[in-house]
Amino acid sequence: MTPRLLVLSAYPPSLEAPHGGSRVAAQLIRGLAERNRVALVCLRGEDEPPVDPGVAERCESVTAVARPATSPRDARRRRLVGLAKGRPSWVADWSVAEVHARVAELGEAWRPDLVHVHYQVMGQYLPALRSPRVPRVLVVYEPATSRAAAAVREAPLGPRRALRYADYLAWRRFERGLLRSVDAVTVFTER
Repeated sequence: MTPRLLVLSAYPPSLEAPHGGSRVAAQLIRGLAERNRVALVCLRGEDEPPVDPGVAERCESVTAVARPATSPRDARRRRLVGLAKGRPSWVADWSVAEVHARVAELGEAWRPDLVHVHYQVMGQYLPALRSPRVPRVLVVYEPATSRAAAAVREAPLGPRRALRYADYLAWRRFERGLLRSVDAVTVFTER
């Protein structure tokens, strides 16, 4: 039986994408699909290209969900509510009920043999997999906690720095929990 892989990506995998993460995911999925059945669930901003046709045709299922477009005021409120709940800003911004539902549906009906998570922000969707424990691989493009710590150091003293510090603490808790919940982590640099 051909293994089934569920890939969760923060961006649409595309060889034409403006950033490396989408390109890496596209290349990886194309390679994995040669020997595996692949289902893809990704988030897509309105300014991003769609899933690369060469990737989509190799997948058994492709679900691209629009990231919520919110006003700056709504985004600020969403981040503050997220931070109050201990969730990093990026996680709060990119929490989409439709993705939770689709991951749960694929977990139950499609029963993946492996879940491949691109970017820590997509780790928030792993609890939607209610079926028996499936091995999980996290692809870390950049350590989020380190990036959040740098943002704190760069901010001037005052409310902005306090919010960044709260985000750093949320990332530290979230990332540590996520690392404990996966079976393997793929990184690109020693840092």
